[in-house]
Amino acid sequence: MANKSNITWTDATWNPWMGYTKVSQGCKNCYMHRILQNKGNQVVKTKQMRAPYNWKKGKYIFTCSMSDFFIEEADLLRNDAWEVIKNTQHHTYLILTKRPERILECLPKDWSQKNYSNVWLGVSVEKQENTNRIEQLGKIPCQLRWVSFEPLLEEVYLK
Repeated sequence: MANKSNITWTDATWNPWMGYTKVSQGCKNCYMHRILQNKGNQVVKTKQMRAPYNWKKGKYIFTCSMSDFFIEEADLLRNDAWEVIKNTQHHTYLILTKRPERILECLPKDWSQKNYSNVWLGVSVEKQENTNRIEQLGKIPCQLRWVSFEPLLEEVYLK
C-alpha cells in the first residue's frame, strides 16, 4: 500500500488483502504477477486493513491494486474492508474488477448510494468478449461507474 501513488488517476493504493486467481486473458501479463513473483495465487490478509483511518486528508484510493476486491477467496475479509470504507467517507474508493457478476452478492447489507457515496465501481475490459462486464456493472446502484480498457488486447467496439 502506498500513501502516495504514481498512478495518474489515484492518490494512493490500499490493499487489505493480496493475491489473485487468473480470470481472463487480461491477467496473463499483469503487474501483480511480477510483483508477487508468481506466488499470488493465494489470497492473504495484509496489515493494511485499517490504514485509511490514518489518512486525514481525503484521497482517491485505488482499492485492491494487488488483488480483485470481489475475488471469492476474499469473501471472509470483505466485510472488514466495507466497514473501513463506510467509516472513512472523506476518501473516495476506486474499486476495479474483472468479476462484476459477483458485485451484488458481495455488497454490504446496508449498501446504498447514501451510505457508500464514496465508492466508485469499475470494470476492466481487455477484449470484445469482455464488454458484457460493462452491462453487468450498469445494473449496480452506485455513485459513479467507470471502465478501464487495460490491458487492451484487441480493438473493442461499444454498441
